[in-house]
Amino acid sequence: MGPGSAPRVRHATVVTLLAAAAFAFAGASAWAPAVSRVSGNVSALAMAMSVGSDVLAPILRALRVQIALGCTALCLPLLYALSRLVPRRAEAAA
Repeated sequence: MGPGSAPRVRHATVVTLLAAAAFAFAGASAWAPAVSRVSGNVSALAMAMSVGSDVLAPILRALRVQIALGCTALCLPLLYALSRLVPRRAEAAA
């Protein structure tokens, strides 16, 4: 920690304590719906990720050779075109 970090730590501590006091003063009825909504969204996201991985894993496993060939078929012409855009050393020096 540097020489200027002590005031920042104190400032962060004061802000944290003020926020905790505001939440305590407001009571659960003020912040519980927001926490519940965030928790529900996180739960839905976790469920979607789980279902997605269960569905996509076998598909990707079955098609990995075709995916690799498709990427190669798309990337090689692109790399060739990009290599034509790079100036040669003799041309760049002239």
